[in-house]
Amino acid sequence: MPWDATRGHGFTDGEPWLPFSDQAMTLNVAAECDDPDSMLSLQRALLTLRRAEPALAVGGYGRIWSEGDVLAYERVDGDDVPRLLIALNLSARPASLALEERTAGAVVLGTHRSRAGAPVANRLSLAADEGVVILLDD
Repeated sequence: MPWDATRGHGFTDGEPWLPFSDQAMTLNVAAECDDPDSMLSLQRALLTLRRAEPALAVGGYGRIWSEGDVLAYERVDGDDVPRLLIALNLSARPASLALEERTAGAVVLGTHRSRAGAPVANRLSLAADEGVVILLDD
């Protein structure tokens, strides 16, 4: 990823040996650093969550759901709580997934920041290409 919007995009003052993307002037670390909706900010938030939740760092996989283009799986660290559900809409269209009865929780992180804290129960609706991490209730 380019570092900034300078001619060499933070890599060189000379002529680069590989061409840069046409979007390098706007899609670079300097431009995304302070944008809370950027891919860089999402990546940083995901890494912070992974460091904070053993289920994501060293845990195993629990239940797996799929329906249409939606895939969801549970991450657990032994019998310890919290349990986390990761749900991914792999489609360019909105989609939903029926969860098992009594599966409920709240979104802790997702590709759309506005979803944080949103409750989830029984059926999960996702926007196109959306992914969420849900903290499941016990």
